[in-house]
Amino acid sequence: MYELGKLGTKIRKKKINIFYEKFASKSEEGVYDLYEKCKASKKTKNYFVIDKNSQDYKNIKNDKNVIVKFSFKYYWLIYNTSWFIASEAPSHLNILRSNNKYFRKATYDKEFVFLQHGIIYMKNLGMLLPDCWRFPAGEAESYL
Repeated sequence: MYELGKLGTKIRKKKINIFYEKFASKSEEGVYDLYEKCKASKKTKNYFVIDKNSQDYKNIKNDKNVIVKFSFKYYWLIYNTSWFIASEAPSHLNILRSNNKYFRKATYDKEFVFLQHGIIYMKNLGMLLPDCWRFPAGEAESYL
């Protein structure tokens, strides 16, 4: 399935985008709102992944592009997708410490759009940044 997916991404005319939120367990953040806007696109095919046991699943299950996590179609689309669009890392689509090397490879080989949420801009991350990412004292404004 992995190799067929690689071939499919090369010959397909429309790109496939997979949207999901934390562990594909909900549909309440901005990712779902963005999916709702993108699914009308004529240029791409857009899908939203959610766990069947999620409380939000019953509200969106009738949407034909909502995919149940761990279904056959879920794996098929992961191997065929062009982009992952989410507020979490691609590894959060599956069991975190999965031994499925094809799944891991597929998630690392694809493009990823991280949708920032929360108030991270208000937190001081200076001590956590490597030296090469820090601005010399008093010079940050010259880089902006």
